[in-house]
Amino acid sequence: MIEVDEFSKDGELNLFNQVAEATLQLGPSPQESFEQDYDLEVEWQDSEFEEVKHIFSHRKWHVRIIAGQVVDSKDYNNKEVVWLTPEEFDLYPLAKPQQKIWQEYLKRDQ
Repeated sequence: MIEVDEFSKDGELNLFNQVAEATLQLGPSPQESFEQDYDLEVEWQDSEFEEVKHIFSHRKWHVRIIAGQVVDSKDYNNKEVVWLTPEEFDLYPLAKPQQKIWQEYLKRDQ
């Protein structure tokens, strides 16, 4: 049961305002997580990108791109991660979602 204290000024009932909760961020931001996971210091950019969508047979991804430039890298040595330059992309298989992300990123230079 939802109790409503009052109607809006235009006479319409807005239940969302009555039950909405504040949005809380739990844990570090995506930027902080990236820096911690890869032991990097990044200068984050204020670039605007369209959301990249990819649909698998059982789930949908809505990817938000955040751009930045690494300004300091510690001794990160993980054999499961390979850092590539854009010129090296053709040397490795790149999954379709990552291809879509890269294509969206390239639009900022146009």
